Amino acid sequence: MPRALGGRAPRGRATALVPATAFASILALAALGAALGPHAAQAPDPRPRVDALVAPLLEGEWAVGLSIALLRGADTRFLAYGKLAAGHDRTPDADTLFEIGSVTKVFTALLLADMAERGEVELNEPVRACLPAGLDAPGGEREILLSDLATHTSGLPRMPDNLAPADPADPYADYTPQRLHAYLARRGLGRHDRETYAYSNLGGGLLGHALARRAGRSYEKLVLDRICGPLGMPDTRSELSAEQRARFAAGQDTEGGPVSNWRFSALAGAGALRSTARDMAAFVRANLDPAATKLSAAIEATHEPRAETVVPKGQIALGWHVGPDGNLRWHNGQTAGYHSFVAFDRTRSLGVVVLCNSPTGLVDELGMKLLPLLAGEAVEPLRVPKTAAIEPAVLEGCVGRYQLAPGFVLEVTREGDRLFGQATGQPRLRLYPESPSLFHCRTVDARITFVRDANGRAKSLLLHQNGRNMPGPRLRRRRTACAGGTRGASGRWKMRLSGNQASALSFQIANCKKSNFKFWNRSAVCAFHYGVTEATRREPGS
Repeated sequence: MPRALGGRAPRGRATALVPATAFASILALAALGAALGPHAAQAPDPRPRVDALVAPLLEGEWAVGLSIALLRGADTRFLAYGKLAAGHDRTPDADTLFEIGSVTKVFTALLLADMAERGEVELNEPVRACLPAGLDAPGGEREILLSDLATHTSGLPRMPDNLAPADPADPYADYTPQRLHAYLARRGLGRHDRETYAYSNLGGGLLGHALARRAGRSYEKLVLDRICGPLGMPDTRSELSAEQRARFAAGQDTEGGPVSNWRFSALAGAGALRSTARDMAAFVRANLDPAATKLSAAIEATHEPRAETVVPKGQIALGWHVGPDGNLRWHNGQTAGYHSFVAFDRTRSLGVVVLCNSPTGLVDELGMKLLPLLAGEAVEPLRVPKTAAIEPAVLEGCVGRYQLAPGFVLEVTREGDRLFGQATGQPRLRLYPESPSLFHCRTVDARITFVRDANGRAKSLLLHQNGRNMPGPRLRRRRTACAGGTRGASGRWKMRLSGNQASALSFQIANCKKSNFKFWNRSAVCAFHYGVTEATRREPGS
């Protein structure tokens, strides 16, 4: 979702850099499966080892606060670290609330399974049947089914192309049902012959919207009545009471600054929920022992693998990703100022919840290590990259546009002693230097190596992500404007934009913030997406 919900978005957060077919929620299924060996009969107290794992995250300021739940057999243990907010003197606890982002999708998938058990929908029912009349698949195309949305095999893109928020810091708040229906009427509800897995926040949001319409109540009310009530989860919801808000950890960006909380309208099913480690432990416990709950059949249905993902031996169930060993179920989530990770292994009765009020993908790596740690196995320390001080002139040699794939470009810009990267259709991310040539992201599990020429100027880069090294040659500077733009005598470009384009343009301008983008009266380059044809302003000397 924008800052991607497992997703991040505007104002520089994202869970992606690679093209949408390799969304970052997939980041290490193979590692998760490989890390879990035979279950130790009597595992030692995990607290000292967890302390040692977490310490580098706090010392390196990758995480502000963490609330963790560890489930082993009948035992549930809660651990907490850091602060409720940067500069705060209070530590989170098991009842501190966090945004859980895309972990919301496993609740949405459970709603689907529960409504199917009740006979209110069918798993393989066309989503069209839950939406207003007039929305349909183009002739000859296979219709998108409800189960397709829960397994990310619908062929829908990661985000709708008419997402143009009035406030980039709260990108989903004004994406209304009317805008969603308008997008679907234009795009159609067919699969476009696409049968493969492609992670879609749009699909998760559409599923929640469709189920809420069928049930005749709001998405949040449906979750509260059908899941949170039966499972005893009083603090899992999207709208918080005054008392709950007092226990809500403040979200922080990668620089430790405050960010806005996200609100949702039509796409609530993709990432609207907030929760606590205590509530999420109850949810994991229900998944470890479905027979002890009133949702037994529905929970079991969400565990069944239904399609392959892009990771070798990785599969997707209803909402849950399935590890290569077939035993692990997991999901993560990310919003502007939070990251969450939830996983369990029923064969060994192990589960883990990690909630964080910083948007760092290292939360996933921590969660991956906590499961084998609970089994009493040896685990390696977290690899927490160190940030080096690099001269601005060296950073300037990295500035440019790099072609990673057809139609997929990474634009690198500089602000003083900071470097940023923005991929096609994605928000801008800060790139932190480990050396003059190697940089890492804090919100995405990705690194970039710049390959320099004899003069120190980067001629290409390598994007290291998901076990791949993707080359990106540097592109020559472009000197054209977008269609509809005219150049005046002063060399300035003028554009006439429709209302929707202007809204999208305003969103992207706000997202650029303090980049090298100086509007209208200075030389600059800036790429516009989200519904506006890509445009390039003139560069110095053009």
